[in-house]
Amino acid sequence: MNDENQIIFQLAKNSLDLSEQADFEQVKAEIESKVIWFLLHDLEKLWQILYQIDVNEAKVKLLFHQNDPKLIAPSITDLIIERLKQKAKSRIEYRR
Repeated sequence: MNDENQIIFQLAKNSLDLSEQADFEQVKAEIESKVIWFLLHDLEKLWQILYQIDVNEAKVKLLFHQNDPKLIAPSITDLIIERLKQKAKSRIEYRR
């Protein structure tokens, strides 16, 4: 895993309690699985996690106009990863 993906994994692990994963696609799949679970079982906790990660609330609310959690989970996952990538790039830049 490159530096950016390693930082993304660590940030996601801290927020979503991920297991140890070998590659980025596995991390993404696990994030999506967790998002689906939270959508079905604990929506309040999902909102807390999205707030903690600092995902754009307006973008998430637009996604909620679709009803099926399995349809919006990949989009929420993409928003989470997009935000984590921004944070990772910022941390890498700050190190320099």
